[in-house]
Amino acid sequence: MEASGLGIQGLRADLLGFHIAELEGGEIKEIACRESYRPEGLLRSVATLPDARGQGIGRALVGAVETTAAAEGLQRLFLLTMDAAEYFGGLGYHPVPRDTAGVHMQASVQFAQMCPSSVITMMRVLVRDG
Repeated sequence: MEASGLGIQGLRADLLGFHIAELEGGEIKEIACRESYRPEGLLRSVATLPDARGQGIGRALVGAVETTAAAEGLQRLFLLTMDAAEYFGGLGYHPVPRDTAGVHMQASVQFAQMCPSSVITMMRVLVRDG
């Protein structure tokens, strides 16, 4: 994550779920990370090394995060982005007001400290009520 310029501050093992793509000799090329704030989740980081981009790995890892999150009962996934709104829009996420996220997620390091209010908040519904 650091190699892709994404911060790791506030990562807590008790909230995390990781999906990792290893290519060529066990080298990690991509990682997707999710934090759980039941009944919601935060797609915290999707990081791809430059030589692995454009191969669909990110799309597959985001799909794996969504599948796992839904299986664990999470209803919605949120993310914060400065420059990837178009990419995530293509994956079914849409912009929402920042306060759409629950209070526990809003108190997370990602929401409260790392990402200014100027970043784009996006959401995808995983499981519909009823």
